[in-house]
Amino acid sequence: MNIHGSHRPVCLLLLIVFEYWGGYTCSKKFDLLIDNQKVATQHVGGLKDGSFVTVEYDLPEAIVTGKKTVRVKIVPHKRSRGRPLFVTRTITE
Repeated sequence: MNIHGSHRPVCLLLLIVFEYWGGYTCSKKFDLLIDNQKVATQHVGGLKDGSFVTVEYDLPEAIVTGKKTVRVKIVPHKRSRGRPLFVTRTITE
């Protein structure tokens, strides 16, 4: 994934934004990895049935410093499944 704002001033916060569909049931717990480093654990089973769910995650400076791209992975927990992902983007605040 390309990193938006990779040459940004240090004062800006870099986020990765995921948009999921909230109408699924069963266990949906997974880890979000950026370049094989866990940045979040998310449980999204049963959220906002029938609508999209937007979740923002902070990208640690140490993971993205000096990089133009990163590899994003969703790794489901045992007996869980990854969630269908509709939109992914990076933003600065």
